[in-house]
Amino acid sequence: MTETFPRAERVARWLARLASERLFLALLGIALLVPLLLSRGRGDRVLLGPPLVTSGDELHYLVMIHSLLDDHDLDLKNNYDAARLGSLSLGAERSGAPLDHQVSWYAPDGSWHEWDKEFEYAKDPARADGLQLLPTLKPGASAELAGRRQYSQHPPGLPVLLAPVLYPFRGTIWVEHLAIVLTALATLVMALYLRQLLRVVSNDDGVVNAATLLIVLASPAWHYSRMLFTEPWLTLCAVAALALALRRNAFFAAGCWLALGIQMKPPFALLALPLLVDRLLARDLKRLLALSLPITVSTALVLVENQHFFGSPLRSAQPWASGNLLVGIAGSLFSWNHGLFLFCPAVISAAFGWRSLFRCQPRLAWLALSMAVPYFLLMSLWKVWWAGYCYGPRLIAPVIPFLLLGIVQVLGSLPRLSSAARRIVFVTTSLSLAISTLGAVLHMAFWAQHPLITPIVLLLRRV
Repeated sequence: MTETFPRAERVARWLARLASERLFLALLGIALLVPLLLSRGRGDRVLLGPPLVTSGDELHYLVMIHSLLDDHDLDLKNNYDAARLGSLSLGAERSGAPLDHQVSWYAPDGSWHEWDKEFEYAKDPARADGLQLLPTLKPGASAELAGRRQYSQHPPGLPVLLAPVLYPFRGTIWVEHLAIVLTALATLVMALYLRQLLRVVSNDDGVVNAATLLIVLASPAWHYSRMLFTEPWLTLCAVAALALALRRNAFFAAGCWLALGIQMKPPFALLALPLLVDRLLARDLKRLLALSLPITVSTALVLVENQHFFGSPLRSAQPWASGNLLVGIAGSLFSWNHGLFLFCPAVISAAFGWRSLFRCQPRLAWLALSMAVPYFLLMSLWKVWWAGYCYGPRLIAPVIPFLLLGIVQVLGSLPRLSSAARRIVFVTTSLSLAISTLGAVLHMAFWAQHPLITPIVLLLRRV
């Protein structure tokens, strides 16, 4: 008899241990805690202590939170300027540094304008950073812009959600610390909802716990659990909505989670369509209306916000701009610094389980794919499909857990797979865990870079 790889007995013992609730929660809790203790300071030095924002959109979400806490509005001009003058609005490590304002507005003719096209920090040789203290209009820019309110290019959903919790800490650095801690807690809650969803497929606690840990810790979800972005919260909204709908028939609660996601990113409404169709095909009018109500209210609120911030319900902070869909799909899947397969090769292992998933749980399989695939295509159609300066496949991160659902079937049937299939599962999941561990623990080192490819390239250059 051919020896299995890895040994079936060893796998069985490992899964049996993971059936322990305490071990599962301990592993998950430690994994989410460790990245919170590390930050990147100026000069790329590593800081030990409470978490700080790192870079990218994190800074701009933080300034929105401070605007709500300090001014009770979302006009960000004074908050950006205060940060340049030394406040904590952009975080402790960015206080006093010049930073572009991620704000936008519409001209009377309906044209959309970004801050960095109209404003600049002019040179000031007398200053250590070489730039003037506060930004001014570029030559030729309309003087009228200097007095305009500056509303963010990011939807207000996440700052509005976090502000009430953070309000007792306003004016202190704990706003920054706790905003990131709340993101880690959101990922923990997402993992618990994910475990409930996987129990639709398997009654084996060891298999379910192992699959949950793999989906969270072998994917970009682990990295983003430490970052002040909407993606971890959107992942929670997506997973919670599907879990509540399938496990408890709680369609109103599922609709509330989707409504929250729409406030953070309006295109998230696309994930509601499969659940609405599911209830329509089942002729379940009561639950169809229960699901529709919070989604409709949230969509209407987005239109009201657009009217208030930008003068029209149909004007958004960032107007939709299509790119090349084929280029976006190829990049989202295979790009060396943002591609799904390179950052989460465990999706290859999960593919082995989808046939069995369709056979034993067709409703779950169809709903998960019909939520994930259209959203993936929409994000790939966006002209900036890579989402700017960030880690891995950021825009599609909320639906990656759905693409990995097949892993629960793979783990449950691992001893029955062929030797070649077992080896593929072992290699791809091990690679995913290695990549995600580096991407989460050393999160500050791998923005727009690959945790394994980048070090190899740097090493080869020195040889």
